[in-house]
Amino acid sequence: MSTDKDLFIGAILQLVQLKPPEQQQLWDVLTVRTLAAGEHLLEEGTVCQTFWFVSRGALRQHRLLEKGEDLSMQLVCAPGWLVDHTSFVNQRPAIARIEAYEQATVVALGMESAHELMAQSPVFFQLGKLLDQGVAALRWKDELERPDARYQYLLDHYPQVLQTFPLKYIASFLRMTPETLSRVRQRLRP
Repeated sequence: MSTDKDLFIGAILQLVQLKPPEQQQLWDVLTVRTLAAGEHLLEEGTVCQTFWFVSRGALRQHRLLEKGEDLSMQLVCAPGWLVDHTSFVNQRPAIARIEAYEQATVVALGMESAHELMAQSPVFFQLGKLLDQGVAALRWKDELERPDARYQYLLDHYPQVLQTFPLKYIASFLRMTPETLSRVRQRLRP
């Protein structure tokens, strides 16, 4: 079984070229945290100061709307990247919470640590690519208008989300009702 460090370094090397001493320098400023199911990683109203790599388990970013509806904004299974992009970039309070759907382990890179690394070596400026990952992970939902296309993209690129989360969370994440999701799934069955 791979360690959290192995999983993280493997994921980082897909984005940024780091030599072994730089990999260790990066690892030394990270923190590893295990969350119980239902435990919050980020609270609504708190400014996001951290970028997380999910090495084990699954997390969900969601918010309650005025009518009591629970809107799933991100569904992330290991291995995957997670950040409240808007809160992180703008340094404004988060409008949603991030919580563990099941027991999960995350590797955390704080903003202050990232800035310290960048001050030590220009190679760490490439860590900005992590933010690009956060944006790309969400952009496809906005670019695909048809419910069938959004579900098919999730099926093709993130099948573990479909195997992990309940249909009500998946429907909300895909911006459709559970009834629409049911019809889409019927249409796309082989």
